Amino acid sequence: MSTMIRAVRPPEESARAYSYRVLVMYICEMFFLPGERLVEADIAAQLGVSRTPVHDTFLQLIHEKMLCTGPRSVYVPLLDPENIRQSVWMLRTTGLAVLDRLFTMHLSTDAFEPLEHLVVEEYEMLSRGALSGAAKLITQFHQQLFALADYPLAFQALGRASADLYRLHRLNEDRAVLGRIVGAHAALVQALGTRRHEDACMALMREHDEMEPILQACRQRRPQYFV
Repeated sequence: MSTMIRAVRPPEESARAYSYRVLVMYICEMFFLPGERLVEADIAAQLGVSRTPVHDTFLQLIHEKMLCTGPRSVYVPLLDPENIRQSVWMLRTTGLAVLDRLFTMHLSTDAFEPLEHLVVEEYEMLSRGALSGAAKLITQFHQQLFALADYPLAFQALGRASADLYRLHRLNEDRAVLGRIVGAHAALVQALGTRRHEDACMALMREHDEMEPILQACRQRRPQYFV
């Protein structure tokens, strides 16, 4: 393991919760690279905890497919294109169902202000060229969309199954593609505010249509990170 862990543990956080939170963050944010070998003793030493909570966390993350086992070791899994495509399909399908529900709830335009603020943040990110924050903002946008429809638990379940998709967004370096995703978010919020159901659905699908080009570009640029 070549990556050095830098994290702060709140006093009230258990060693196991701390280990899990930090390892998930390092995997998803690509601080641990796909294929990187993780050593239980090294992780425990860097986190300042005993090996037991790290061992338990390894077992949990293996069960969640966020780590994988190899010959006498544990590794960060490579990105699986088929898992990514399945995640995109699930997000598209459930996202359209979320939009259907939102259009039956008769929400006021004020209800969409959190989405508008996120779109502003996305455009600011683009203007600064800070593409590394794109994955988190895109995730927050969809999380807020699901929350408005009272489906937060559904999004949590999808999020756990979509770790590879999140990592793909972290790998994306194409500003033009990201600009089109942000534009789709802006169009979606506008359609929600003006109660144009078909336009909202089209905007959502435009975003998801960008995932295959991102996948192909990232596989070409970083083939060692993919199955």
